[in-house]
Amino acid sequence: MNLLAVETMGVSASAAILEDGQTVASLVLEEKARSSEMLVPMVQTLLEESRRKPADIDWVAVTRGPGSFTGLRVGITFAKVFAYSVGAKLLGIDTLEAIAAGVPGECSPLAVVLDAQRGEIVTRTYAFAEGTWTPTDAMRLVDWDDWLRALPEETYLTGPLLSRKAKRLAGRNLVDTPYWNLNPAVLGEVAYGKIMAGAEDELWTLLPFYSRLAAAEERKLQKNS
Repeated sequence: MNLLAVETMGVSASAAILEDGQTVASLVLEEKARSSEMLVPMVQTLLEESRRKPADIDWVAVTRGPGSFTGLRVGITFAKVFAYSVGAKLLGIDTLEAIAAGVPGECSPLAVVLDAQRGEIVTRTYAFAEGTWTPTDAMRLVDWDDWLRALPEETYLTGPLLSRKAKRLAGRNLVDTPYWNLNPAVLGEVAYGKIMAGAEDELWTLLPFYSRLAAAEERKLQKNS
């Protein structure tokens, strides 16, 4: 089974091709490279490097959120169009779960944090047991400062937000830097496990999952209330 894993949780993107759960090729765009412009060329390069044609892809896995409004829309739109055009099946993956899956099991308990703008974060805590990460609470949209003050000292932290907050986290348990970002190969491995367990999303109904309304939507809601 050939699987294309696509990650567009931020402005940039990454992707990997796996065969039967094993990574064949992976690429990560430069931080400033926009997924809206570079995602298609990147996937084309991956296919060429792995000596596969688009029609060889059986499944497409894509991050469904939380994450960037634009990034998630770009990724899911691409995944749907690609899957439809080659007759592949589709699966959306939770961003926080995929980030946690790449972290070594000794870093437990683990809080994954994403920037939600306006001084807020999206976070969820996981515990490692029997070879897998399991959530111990619900995903939350919370104030960064309030959350950090209440966070137990023994909790490890990961997530791309740490690259901008590291100075404020002195003395906290931060996982090693390579584990702060979502690894597309790990995304593919998470998707492969779910596919083997029978998971699948309907091509036309898979939608991005956002932690909050866009600013324009919030203003409209306030205006009409």
